[in-house]
Amino acid sequence: MFCSACGKQISDDARFCGECGAPVGPPAVPPDGAAIPPPADTVVRTPAETTVRLPASPLPPASPLPPASPPPPPSSPPGRPGGGPRRGMWIAIAVAAVVVIAVAVTVPLVLAKGDDKQVTESTESTAISATATTATSLAQQTTSTSTAQTSSTSTSTSTTVVVGPPGDSSGEWVEMSIPGAPSKVMAVGVSNDGLVMQAPSGSGYKLFAYSFISGNTVELPVGGNDVGGIDVDKNVAVWWEGKYDEATGSYTDQHIYSYAFPQGPRLEVAGGDQNVGYPQVAGIWVTWVIGSPWETNPEEYWRMPIYGAFVSVGSGSANEPQELAPSAVAPIMGDATWTYSLGETYLVWEQGAPDGGLETGSYVLDLMNPGAQPKLLGSNAWRPSISLDNVVYWDDGVKLLNLTSEETKSIDAKGDFPTAGPAFAAYFRPVPVGDTTEYDIVARGFTGGHDQVLGRQSDPPWLSPAIAVSGNYVAFVAGDALHVFEWKGL
Repeated sequence: MFCSACGKQISDDARFCGECGAPVGPPAVPPDGAAIPPPADTVVRTPAETTVRLPASPLPPASPLPPASPPPPPSSPPGRPGGGPRRGMWIAIAVAAVVVIAVAVTVPLVLAKGDDKQVTESTESTAISATATTATSLAQQTTSTSTAQTSSTSTSTSTTVVVGPPGDSSGEWVEMSIPGAPSKVMAVGVSNDGLVMQAPSGSGYKLFAYSFISGNTVELPVGGNDVGGIDVDKNVAVWWEGKYDEATGSYTDQHIYSYAFPQGPRLEVAGGDQNVGYPQVAGIWVTWVIGSPWETNPEEYWRMPIYGAFVSVGSGSANEPQELAPSAVAPIMGDATWTYSLGETYLVWEQGAPDGGLETGSYVLDLMNPGAQPKLLGSNAWRPSISLDNVVYWDDGVKLLNLTSEETKSIDAKGDFPTAGPAFAAYFRPVPVGDTTEYDIVARGFTGGHDQVLGRQSDPPWLSPAIAVSGNYVAFVAGDALHVFEWKGL
């Protein structure tokens, strides 16, 4: 069939036109925030309690602040400084930081995102492609030690080597240096085209982009007093900006921007007087949330509807926002977490409490299937991250669901806080060291069994920037030090 807006030929099952972004067929969700019933073939599992139940082991749920630490003055709203991309976005909220003022979400939140960065990407600087797996971690950091490790369990016993998918075949992850990178990095996002880095600068923050293609590092044109919530797909970066008002103790003038590095253009995707945050980018989509206290239980939950818009980098324009997940709810009490993750054709998120016909658990929405309804991944599935048609999540360990084959398998019974890549996952795994626990940063293939420890840190993952993943790269920050690994096949 043909798009009624631009005339471009599109597939019969397309939800949106890939050229102009015009919707095709019925909307993904009912208008005006109407209730979304679960699909008929979904078994709704009702937990014993309506609040999100998070694991006590092997890792406690995300918490942005150490118990003895005071909250930042006065808060760290979603997508604000201290956050970094990671395919799957977890939001961590400490009870000590719960202060609701003005338009700001006044507690540190952490998001994780699933990347669809493909193994092979075009070098055209003005195109957006669906390919990476990053996550946004906005948790306050503490000093940690990290040691790079490159041990691999993958070996080859044949003289004829068939090159397989990065991270899931014969080869290894090799650490690389980044010329021009800041000496201290707070968060990182990665695609097959480059890196986006958040670095402290005086009392604020700056953003930098590094191109794997040119080998150059450039500073991104940020304008707000505060900047954070970074993500990148191909050569397109997105971030949050806002201004902190000392008089009112709140953030104002908040915006979501996209930018095709190295030369732009810079495009405002969302903003104004709304409490926007947590931007993610994949393919032609840019998504974000607009946070507000949940009307049913504002003391314990926030409503976090997920919005999306089609962004055309070449023309410097964005379509009108669409409400993709109007019923998303996040817990804000104690050591609670909330996660959403954007892929090229799928959106996954945690449902922290029953709302709009959805029970607690994690859901996936097919963005390209007209009339699709959210599908329950599981009532005990948390921290989902999407890449292509692969979802990784925590459910008594890191698990993988392939949405095409509907096959589920265990990746690592001890892992947590995963980030999905096209053929592998990167995650944290606790390691007892004397009387303490340290955390390995692990990359493991989905089917080939390649397992490699990339580093170790003393900070727990819920106090660390998230792992960023693309088809050929893994990047993370430990102890303010940037680590970037590139896949080298044998």
